[in-house]
Amino acid sequence: MTPASGYLCLVLHAHLPYVRHPEFGESYEERWLYEAILESYLPLLDTFERLAEEGVRFRVALSFSATLLEMLKDELHRQRFLRYVDSRISLAEQELQRTSHQNQELQPSVQMYHERFQRFRRLYLDRHQGDLASAFGRLADQGYLELLTTAATHGYLPLLEPNEQMVRGQVQVGLEAFQRLTGRSARGFWLPECGYRRGMDAILTEAGLDYCILDTPSLVGARPRPRFAGFAPIRTEQGLTCFGRDLEGGLEVWSSLGGYPADPEYRDFYRDIGWDLPLDYVGSYVHESGKRLNTGLKYYRITGPTDHKEAYRPAEAAHVAERHALAFLSARQRQVEWLRERMGQPPVVVAAFDAELFGHWWLEGPLWLEHLLRKLDSEGQGLQSITPASYLQEAPLPQVSEPNPGSWGDGGFNARWLNPSNDWVYRHLSAAGQRMVEMARRGDEEDSDRERLLNQAARELLLSQSSDWAYLMSTGQFAEYARKRTRDHLVAFNLLYHEFQEGKVDPEVLRNLEERNPLFRNLDYRAWR
Repeated sequence: MTPASGYLCLVLHAHLPYVRHPEFGESYEERWLYEAILESYLPLLDTFERLAEEGVRFRVALSFSATLLEMLKDELHRQRFLRYVDSRISLAEQELQRTSHQNQELQPSVQMYHERFQRFRRLYLDRHQGDLASAFGRLADQGYLELLTTAATHGYLPLLEPNEQMVRGQVQVGLEAFQRLTGRSARGFWLPECGYRRGMDAILTEAGLDYCILDTPSLVGARPRPRFAGFAPIRTEQGLTCFGRDLEGGLEVWSSLGGYPADPEYRDFYRDIGWDLPLDYVGSYVHESGKRLNTGLKYYRITGPTDHKEAYRPAEAAHVAERHALAFLSARQRQVEWLRERMGQPPVVVAAFDAELFGHWWLEGPLWLEHLLRKLDSEGQGLQSITPASYLQEAPLPQVSEPNPGSWGDGGFNARWLNPSNDWVYRHLSAAGQRMVEMARRGDEEDSDRERLLNQAARELLLSQSSDWAYLMSTGQFAEYARKRTRDHLVAFNLLYHEFQEGKVDPEVLRNLEERNPLFRNLDYRAWR
């Protein structure tokens, strides 16, 4: 292999909040998972496996949250996902008949969906027996993927106060769940929302982690100022290596206004037959309540900024995805060439994205990624793909510097997770955190029921801390569900706290709570001591 002029470090972060509602025949919020599996995780797995089978040399870092892994392993979710994908196949078959008599310009899209749904069902059930975590793990064993993880319930760590045990609990439980569910230890950590505050590096290194991913402003604003800005990692005094996202490449891929996903030829995410066709026709495919929802079948391309949309053309969109992959590669080659001349060493460009962008929001995203990885292997001209851990083995010792607090939210700080829509949450989280530390210190290892109570209290605390709830309150989407989830977990936590204070355990209440959220099987309340 020719010496590298620079490195492209692709990092995809796969996370969804923990949602499980066996009490309902159907739950709209559970669809977040099923849509992500069908539209993002399976297409990405399919892409990576195909590249590996064809001998394409690539390396990608993939972060899995513990809550997502727990749901992927859950038998209830596996059964419901199969029911979901089978209903998509039935709808596509119904649509093949309808569009053969009318709207024939939509036939290429309908055929595409019908073939995709069947292919991904076979990949999920026949090839991998519903075990996606193990499938990605095998790619990691072969050296194509590097798996890392994040905090247990993706808690926004900079706002978890008043003491460090709140952060330690999120980190320790997340790492233990990742190890149990994947069979491997994580060296790297995706800070939820890239949120960092001073002192967090000590907690991460204490947990055995080598590196984390930050947003670029946290790197370029570090003290002392990093010599290479965000194009080489820095190392804190505690020994944690910090990589920063590249803003330039990120905007090219992520921006819905000027980025690749905004191209007029790409499929329009927001135009779905669940809203376009009569309810008596699509009703059985949306929700048992009869409420209109997305079906996943979207037949129009972005076209332009108006409501006028033209039929999607899969073949033309595929050509655009290949052209965009080449454009991205060329831009990164020019970028690293310019940087190397000034740095005197190969720069590393960290292109970090939510995994759900690829396929779910941007249908052509996995195809774009496939073209990029192929071209990077054959036409990289010194630009090589790399993962963070591999870079640390090959690169010079990073400069010692202290990252600046920040996140990848609005303005680079905490505003998305702390504003008038959600600020009421934190006084309750703070009080619950103090109570959890108090209970952990008084824990009784000789009483198995009280130990179960303490573990369940920790579980409810973690679930209430999810950054997703504050985020949804902030955006206004599913805000009532997010408020309810936060309240429900805090109410359950306080119920257990009062039982602990009174020296009693209600077996039925405890069993119901354990059955409602059967995650983090090996959770140990002592993490909050």
